[in-house]
Amino acid sequence: MSTCPPTTAAGISLLRNGLELQPQRTVLRSGTGLVVAGDDHREHGWERVADLVVARNDAGRDEVDRRSRLTDSAQSRHEAITARGNVNHIGTLVERWHRGWTAADGLTSEVRDGHLVVHVDRPHRKYEWLATDEAEVAELAALVAATREPNWLSVPTSDPAQVVGELERAGLVVARPDETFMRRALAGHPLPAPPAGYAVEVTREPVLRVRVLAGGELAASGLMAVVGTDAVAHRIETAAGHRRRGLGSVVMGTLVHEALADGADTGLLFSSADGVHLYRRLGWERISDLVVAQNQVAARLSP
Repeated sequence: MSTCPPTTAAGISLLRNGLELQPQRTVLRSGTGLVVAGDDHREHGWERVADLVVARNDAGRDEVDRRSRLTDSAQSRHEAITARGNVNHIGTLVERWHRGWTAADGLTSEVRDGHLVVHVDRPHRKYEWLATDEAEVAELAALVAATREPNWLSVPTSDPAQVVGELERAGLVVARPDETFMRRALAGHPLPAPPAGYAVEVTREPVLRVRVLAGGELAASGLMAVVGTDAVAHRIETAAGHRRRGLGSVVMGTLVHEALADGADTGLLFSSADGVHLYRRLGWERISDLVVAQNQVAARLSP
């Protein structure tokens, strides 16, 4: 980096060393404020302090190209799903659910090799790949099986037995063959009161968090992220000593009540085999079955 114009020796030297010059920027000042920008700021009273030469090496150029490809891939996927003309297509619903999950857990995601990948960054699960089309399962399973990090793959499906077979043939270990992808229109959701001796606490961080307390002890809890008009439930849990008292319903009802106030109208969640009975009682319906698998690295690390 240099504060000389790119036509001077500094800029020529950068070019000779194989660096690629970027559009010229200028350090500008207005009073005590400083900004690095183009010359357009000078029209608003900012004065030039110095020119700024910025260059990038091959690694920087490659990274920009990689991000551009990811952005193009994500846009292509979005356009392809939109072109199907069905907001209830399972691929659309998975992408909507993933936006809520990443918001609830503070995660990030990307489109890699044309597939949706969530950065989980835990010791036994580096990435979780999400299938948005059953036709891509064999290809996606092969990709995940070949990765060197501990990775997981979640596949919403109408034919779990067939998917289990495809995953195992690719060399993956099926960890959860019987989960369920669910949804519900939130209006009219049950809102049960807590049993005697329990108190409900609601916080916004900004994700909705509900805790049910018994004498200061945490008895049950859950999260819900509102993204647009979708509300995605996450980590709905009841402590072992407080189960079979309706606390899960209290948590869900309170979360939905708060989400409705935030403008949500549709709920989405991935349910474990144990939790699906609770959600059905509350009026949630099945979108599809859900099969979750791990590559061999993750299987060795999982508790």
